[in-house]
Amino acid sequence: MAGPDGTLTGQRAVTASVTVTNTGSRTGTVTPQAYLRFPTSAGEPAAQLKGFDRVTLAPGESRRVSFALDQRAFSVYEPAADQWKVRTGAYQIRIADSATDPGLTRQVTVTTTAGAPRVALPSLPLADPGRTITVAAQFVNDGTQTLVAPDAQLTGPAGWPVRPTGPSRWEVTVPVGTRPDSYRLTATLTSGAPEHRATSRTTTVLTVPYPDLAAAANHTGVTTDDAVASGDLDGRGHTLSATELAAHGVVPGATVNVGGVPFTWPTAPPGQPDNVGAYGQTIRVAGSGTTLSFLATSTSAPTAGRVVVRYANGTTSEAFLRAPDWWSAGAVPAVTFGYVNAAQPLCAGGVLDGTRCRHDVRLYALSVPVDPARQVVAVTLPTLAPTPAGGVATIHVFAATLH
Repeated sequence: MAGPDGTLTGQRAVTASVTVTNTGSRTGTVTPQAYLRFPTSAGEPAAQLKGFDRVTLAPGESRRVSFALDQRAFSVYEPAADQWKVRTGAYQIRIADSATDPGLTRQVTVTTTAGAPRVALPSLPLADPGRTITVAAQFVNDGTQTLVAPDAQLTGPAGWPVRPTGPSRWEVTVPVGTRPDSYRLTATLTSGAPEHRATSRTTTVLTVPYPDLAAAANHTGVTTDDAVASGDLDGRGHTLSATELAAHGVVPGATVNVGGVPFTWPTAPPGQPDNVGAYGQTIRVAGSGTTLSFLATSTSAPTAGRVVVRYANGTTSEAFLRAPDWWSAGAVPAVTFGYVNAAQPLCAGGVLDGTRCRHDVRLYALSVPVDPARQVVAVTLPTLAPTPAGGVATIHVFAATLH
């Protein structure tokens, strides 16, 4: 065997060649294999098989065998850029009969590389329907070569206007009527010569918040005693009784004072959505204070989840919100009611009296800390599983107060 000779081409490819000779007296077959050892900094396995060939030779016959190792053969995956990159450094090419055969080696040194150019997007502020925000992308080039003909594009959800205002800046308008939710914006960067265009993509999330708790209400937790089937708070057909609530002064729009903290009870009439089952919604809350309190309860089981408080300067703070179960005693409640309406003949641990389940249920005052030096603009409720077996275990928020 003669040693391989490596040559770099304009397409950044290496050709490794060996001459294979049958020195025996019988026809034989051999399988030359090409292995590549990466620089230590690449963090790759010691040797990677990059090609092989099967050669049958008569006695005394020789044949030249070549392996073309293109840019992809020298590349490693870069998760941050979501693409393949060639690292600078010394590479060893080995052609051998097997993975354990020392074979013949040559070194190839890569001194310049296009790297893995990528685009980064910032965290975005909340955006209400009808608002236009500016999105500025940042190019990251970790290679040694200047980006050739870089081009960046930004796309949003279907129907969202996206207008470029500079090489890496866009104005994005949230259409009027957009449903509150989180939406993805995707930036795509392409660069390089036509025959070697590299593409990188990244996404960021734009959140459209609910304007208030009432707009986010997704559960009906209060019914009249003569229309008990018009709501379902716990997934078992139980609801708070409007009659029992009124006996405690809790009527639509009333102020409920708990330990000196005033809560405004929802204005929704019985049989209409009146509370927010916490599934990660972002809701506008304006003002400042030291504490954000919720008048809430948990159904089917005690629940807990992370609350994110969002501030006007773009920062956030986080805390865990823990809600005891409305059916179980133990925690100190804000309000206790003597019975609930039952659309189904279910009354675990209580007494079923027609459509009344005589069993104490509870609402709680739950709080998370707030930085008083920053202006609050919104809160993101915990994300909890909505459908466990036998009911709906979640935190139900009826009112919130920043104080």
